Amino acid sequence: VITGGTNELLKRIESQQDRSVADVMFGGSVENLEAYGHCFESYTAIDSDSVEETFLSDDSLWTPFSALPVVLIYNTKLVAPEQLTGWNCLEDPFFRGQIAFADPAVSGSSFTALITRIFTGQGQTADLLPLAENLEGHMLNSSGDVLTAVADGTYLVGITLEETAMKHLASGEDLAIVYP
Repeated sequence: VITGGTNELLKRIESQQDRSVADVMFGGSVENLEAYGHCFESYTAIDSDSVEETFLSDDSLWTPFSALPVVLIYNTKLVAPEQLTGWNCLEDPFFRGQIAFADPAVSGSSFTALITRIFTGQGQTADLLPLAENLEGHMLNSSGDVLTAVADGTYLVGITLEETAMKHLASGEDLAIVYP
């Protein structure tokens, strides 16, 4: 078993295409897997006929196993609920330099978050500019670091996947989720 961030693993698979030691990759977003589709072979998973057709890969290069909504998570000791209600709130000067976000070159969930932000805006990459400005060039090394940084107050808000956020909420930390 080889572990790592989605993009890290995909780049490794691509660089080892002719001599790959991997048989299966588990994880990653549709956007990431489609971008590296040339590295995979078609495969039809057992019971894939029980998955709605709209969620399946046209060329059977990947099989979905869960829905992973992108969420915003905030520290309830530092942010009031009315201060964070959606994506546009991240453009507020209050959050400038206070947004935990993993480097999308490494983190598949952050890459997915960027794509999600584009589609929840006007559908243009320009929709990312205000967010990028408020990040002030700060990006974390992994998506796992996002929750820790928000929980300990290093950052006020984070962008992550619902599944990861729910695990931290279950541990009783002072965090809350916003579905942008």
